[in-house]
Amino acid sequence: MNSGELHRNPQVKGRGGGRKRNLFFFLACLLLAVLGAAWELQLVYGISLSAASLFLLTALRLFGLWAGLAAGAAAGAAGLWFGGPVYEAGVLMLEVLFLGLFSGKGRANLARWDFVYWIAVGLPLTYWAGTVGYGAGESLLVPILMFSITNGVFNALAADLLIRSVLYPAGIGACREPEGILSLGQLFVHLTLGGLVLPYMLYMVVNSWSSYDAAVRSSRGLAVNTANSLIQELKQWEQEDLTGVRLMGVVQLGRLQDLVDKHTSETLFQIIITNPEGRILAGNGDGVVSRQVFRWQEEHRTVPLGERFFLRLSQPQSGRLPAQQWQEGGFVLVQQLEPLPFHLYIEVPTSAYQSQVFGEYKEQFRFLFLFVACITLVSVFLRRVLMRAVFQLTEATTGLPRKLQEGQAVEWPSSRISEFHHLIFNFREMSHNLSRMFQESQRINARLEEQAGQLRSSEEKLHRLAYYDALTGLPNRLYFMSYLRELMEREDAAERPASVLFADLNRFKQINDTLGHAAGDELLQVAASRFVAHAPAGSRVFRLGGDEFVLVAEGADEALLRRQAERLFASFEEPVVLQGTPVYVTTSLGVSLFPRDGRDMDTIVRNADMAMYHAKEQGGCRIRFFDEPLQEGAAEKLRMDTGIREALQQGQFRLHYQPKVCGATGRICGMEALIRWQHPELGAVPPDRFIPQAEESGLILEIDRWVLREACRQNKAWQDEGLPALPVAVNISARHFEEGDLAGKLRSILNETGLESRYISLELTEGVFIKNVDSVIGTIEQIKDLGVQISIDDFGTGYSSLSQLLHLPIHHVKLDRSFIENIEADRKKAAVVQAIIELAHSMRMRVVAEGIETQGEVDFFVEQGCDELQGYYFSRPLPVPDFAQLVARREPLMVRQ
Repeated sequence: MNSGELHRNPQVKGRGGGRKRNLFFFLACLLLAVLGAAWELQLVYGISLSAASLFLLTALRLFGLWAGLAAGAAAGAAGLWFGGPVYEAGVLMLEVLFLGLFSGKGRANLARWDFVYWIAVGLPLTYWAGTVGYGAGESLLVPILMFSITNGVFNALAADLLIRSVLYPAGIGACREPEGILSLGQLFVHLTLGGLVLPYMLYMVVNSWSSYDAAVRSSRGLAVNTANSLIQELKQWEQEDLTGVRLMGVVQLGRLQDLVDKHTSETLFQIIITNPEGRILAGNGDGVVSRQVFRWQEEHRTVPLGERFFLRLSQPQSGRLPAQQWQEGGFVLVQQLEPLPFHLYIEVPTSAYQSQVFGEYKEQFRFLFLFVACITLVSVFLRRVLMRAVFQLTEATTGLPRKLQEGQAVEWPSSRISEFHHLIFNFREMSHNLSRMFQESQRINARLEEQAGQLRSSEEKLHRLAYYDALTGLPNRLYFMSYLRELMEREDAAERPASVLFADLNRFKQINDTLGHAAGDELLQVAASRFVAHAPAGSRVFRLGGDEFVLVAEGADEALLRRQAERLFASFEEPVVLQGTPVYVTTSLGVSLFPRDGRDMDTIVRNADMAMYHAKEQGGCRIRFFDEPLQEGAAEKLRMDTGIREALQQGQFRLHYQPKVCGATGRICGMEALIRWQHPELGAVPPDRFIPQAEESGLILEIDRWVLREACRQNKAWQDEGLPALPVAVNISARHFEEGDLAGKLRSILNETGLESRYISLELTEGVFIKNVDSVIGTIEQIKDLGVQISIDDFGTGYSSLSQLLHLPIHHVKLDRSFIENIEADRKKAAVVQAIIELAHSMRMRVVAEGIETQGEVDFFVEQGCDELQGYYFSRPLPVPDFAQLVARREPLMVRQ
């Protein structure tokens, strides 16, 4: 309605205040309606309350239909602008239009006709828009419909009261005299409905937020307990498995996924584990793709609820209702997955809590509508009730929800008038129902308290599981770290030294593999009891995992600790009977002293562990105290291990090639690939310095694979350049036969480089045949089937005898330098070598003499018919360019004299 229309309306001008005041109140209603539509009172789970229709109906009744429609259009536009659902604007406009047409002069009050509007138009339209336009289900729409009609009728009731009680008496709007007089019946109905609906709505608001707080606490407790359980289980993993997870090994990631599946098998929440780059390593739920970046905040709005705990909802969209956003949202806990550098996301869906609260809403609204219906029917017959009875009833119902909630007795008036008697009865029944609802709410709270108690009990059980070993009953690694930290952080810690003894059971793996895990568990239990019984006085015993135990004792007297260790060792001299078999087991102790060997926990633990491994290397019952030389040796090993890894990654390794000379022709008939390490700072590092360390750490497997691939690649390249085709010999570690699938890896390298298999020869040491002989021979047979030659390197220095050659599937026998040196002057050595050559030739094996350095050695082996000769007499190992030049000359390297 524009200002000109206000000027032309004589009724607007007729009452006090004039046109300016009416214009001011119209603009105020317009502004308040816009604000009410733009900023609704948000409850939880997508339910909201709006005051927009209160001011729109006020403008409608005060200033007419066109003014109401104009204000409704502005309010609807504001709601749409601020992201409200489209149908709300239409429902709001239709409400103004409907009431403007049907609640005019001589008709019932606004609240009654607003209720009719919602039943006939508002609810069906809202339901249709929710199902067709937004795809919402009935479980979501029913609470929305109930809140919508309650909100709308309450706003109409409040507008009617405001207009009749305040604005009309103040002369605001186009008021006719009969409309400005408030009847006792209307006042009674307004007060009754207001006294019922307003506290009820306040109760719904408070109860919704109370339910939301309970959901936050419950979901956080569930997520935190699950996260702690995951972390504790990961801390029980072996370091090798943790390293495998960091390296994203397939087996370890599968095990990590199994751990996630285990914790989500009977619950309805989602667990996601990501690496530092945010890529998914393991998880459950729809849409979880391994290695995909997990953008948990993308296209969502997150609300912090506490430390690392968030409410995550999808961004408001035109095609989604707020309740749908809550249905698809969740409570998210974000936590570091110790001891791994990964992130753990646990999302508890809000849908379960939303469904529970919406179910409660339905029951509560059913009671509300029942009460309203009863009160509406009864109020028709109470218009002529005596004022005294009205005042008594008003006094009894004032603050009724609070009285019922506090358990106060309500004194209801009595009356001999039948209508009033029924009204009192209905109010009494209503109060009883409300009381039952409050009692039900209290019972729910009691159940929540009970659940909280169960959670505390679960926390105690989890504490037991987290801090104690289930097999032996001893405190576990987590308890040990906490105990040692407290010991070292005491105020007088520097004046009260302590000892940390790491213990390990020797031969435990062998016993466990031989007799089975049940026997291994029994052995661990017996060992734990012996540690506890014979540990130093006043010490604590912990089990870290596997066969590793720790003893923490106050005091740092080495002599005393040695005596106590001897008593402990003596207890292990008695055999342990496992499955009827007496088994002897020993233990090794490594000791570090606080504060002598370190002032922080990590240093003390690392030093004790280092000393224990050195004691274990010495065998038997040994105790070793940490000292500086021990640390230097370990540091040197660590530096060498790191250097080898860097050499592999940065290409610091090179291959040199030493020729093999044919004993019959003197020409080059083969070569051996020998690895060389050119360190950027240390220079040339000899193989005897880094190969043993690589064998111990397992890096020899990667080194051998690199040597094989590089030797095959270079040999193929030389052949492509036109150089003579020569077989290349490569040394292979015995560890390949423990790892398995050597033949498959060799086949892959040959396919990759294109080298024919007859131009590659594997040199094995005799140590390969020490154990699992049948398995080793089977692997060699697979390699032979590829066409690859097999040679025994350094024959005569290991475990093979001449008779064993009959059973070994090999092509070459390579004599060690110890057989060759000074052979022309040693008749016994010459006789042995001659026998080996004759035996090998009789079995169609070729013989290679390695380490030839003198003319006399050349003459002897040529005379004995040795097939191939190799050594510095002919050439030292040469880098690639020099060896290529040597072969390209195609000249004999030996001239027989």
